[in-house]
Amino acid sequence: MLRSLHITNYALIEKIEIVFNHQLNIITGETGAGKSIIIGALALVLGSRTDSKHILNKDKKTIVEAIFTEYDHTIKGILEQEDLDQEDELTLRREISVSGKSRAFINDTPVTLHTLQKLTVHLIDLNRQHEIRDIVDKEFHYKMIDALAGIEQKTKNYKASYKSYLAKQNDLKVLQEKIGAELKERDFIMFQFNELEALGLKEGEFDYLTKTIQSAKKAEDITQTFEFSSDLLSEGESPMDDNFINLGQAWKKIQDLNPAFKTIYEQILNVQEEVRELANAIDLVKDKNQIDIDNIEEKEERLDQINKLMFKHQIKGEEEIFDLMNTLSSSISSNDEDQKIANKLEEEIKKLANQLLKEAKSISKARKGVFTNLEKNVNNHLTSLSMEHASIKVDWKQSEGIHMYGIDEVEILFAPNKGSDYHPIKKVASGGESARLMLCMKSTIANASQLPTMIFDEIDTGVSGDVAGKMGKMLNDLSENHQIIVITHLPQVAAKGNKHFFVYKEVKEDMTYSNMHLLENENRILEIAKMLSGDPPSSSAIENAKDLLK
Repeated sequence: MLRSLHITNYALIEKIEIVFNHQLNIITGETGAGKSIIIGALALVLGSRTDSKHILNKDKKTIVEAIFTEYDHTIKGILEQEDLDQEDELTLRREISVSGKSRAFINDTPVTLHTLQKLTVHLIDLNRQHEIRDIVDKEFHYKMIDALAGIEQKTKNYKASYKSYLAKQNDLKVLQEKIGAELKERDFIMFQFNELEALGLKEGEFDYLTKTIQSAKKAEDITQTFEFSSDLLSEGESPMDDNFINLGQAWKKIQDLNPAFKTIYEQILNVQEEVRELANAIDLVKDKNQIDIDNIEEKEERLDQINKLMFKHQIKGEEEIFDLMNTLSSSISSNDEDQKIANKLEEEIKKLANQLLKEAKSISKARKGVFTNLEKNVNNHLTSLSMEHASIKVDWKQSEGIHMYGIDEVEILFAPNKGSDYHPIKKVASGGESARLMLCMKSTIANASQLPTMIFDEIDTGVSGDVAGKMGKMLNDLSENHQIIVITHLPQVAAKGNKHFFVYKEVKEDMTYSNMHLLENENRILEIAKMLSGDPPSSSAIENAKDLLK
């Protein structure tokens, strides 16, 4: 519940601290005194948008702080999820700097506005006469029915699964778009790969063909070179080998006559040996490099085929051919892998859809079981507020498929008068009717749902007399199990409060401020009497006020 609200430098409020009761809290005051300013400040700490025009003193920042106690496991779960401190009291604070920049805090820890809003939606249920959105929102209709049926957790789990279902559908859509785009290129990629694969290129084949063909074109020169070398060194009419033998024999005869002669003789023998080694080396190369001139035209055609494909794909060398084939193969494999993932996703979506349908049917059965009680209870409340000819009816039909709320298409319709047709609430209910209808609905589900602190801002406009008393009693009954804060102009409603605050304007140093004080005892009697008859109140109004407060 909301234990206290502290407002500093906001709109016409210089500084106010309000400590609330855990049951029915009443706020009254003349029109324009600042009652709605207090609700505006509270809305600020709940996460509404800020505006620097709300700063009273432009030299100071605006601060609004709300302290809550006895918060439930949902709040604790959010605090844990956001890694925020859990304390006995939950303190929310909003600050607006003089520049208009806003900051939000939870238990003195800075948080984003989104985090603040995620938390406060479970703390305060704010109802303003001109902002009663819930009553025309189909989501609220589902929540009411689910609360009465006792399936709030079940529908929460269903929604989580449905969001997962939608996420998987989106993943599948993205993947299918990718596969579609790849398929447009797949035929061309496959053609390129098949063309290269059909080439049947073997490792080293390109270099072999290139060198073989080059050698074949120089075959005559190579042969002549080998023959010339052999003739010159060892096989000709006057080979070098024989000449060096003869030369050696000549110098052998005179080697002993002079040391220089002996040196020349030894050099001749060395050269003779080198000539023989050279001849042997040439013969060895000749044996290992026999020129393959067989099928040379086929080899040239094969090399030409390889070169054409390399030119076509703007690549050089057989290594780049193999690299391109690997790249194309990976692209084809990637497309195949994407299709496998898509097939798996489709299976998961199908299974999840079947499970969701099963859960949705169970939820639908539970919902339909409370339609009659909902209509009966709300209509009884309407009667108690002198709207005996008004009634609601639950309009239901089964949807064609599953959606966020299951398989039910549900809307609460309203007939304001006897004999009137039922229509959507927003089309036929006036502001006053909507306010009372909201009160009736929330009174109906209050004990079935963990509603947060409820605030009703002037929802009693257009109500008077006996109806006002009945509305006050309904609010008082509602406050037995829930904290209620009501801004009202009705003395019959004000008299039902457990705590009564009065908002007023005062002038200090040529400045107008809104202020508030707690009404007790005679002061409260006097204020309610003024609400009954005006200021100053008549003696009969004072007596009437006393009767209302009994």
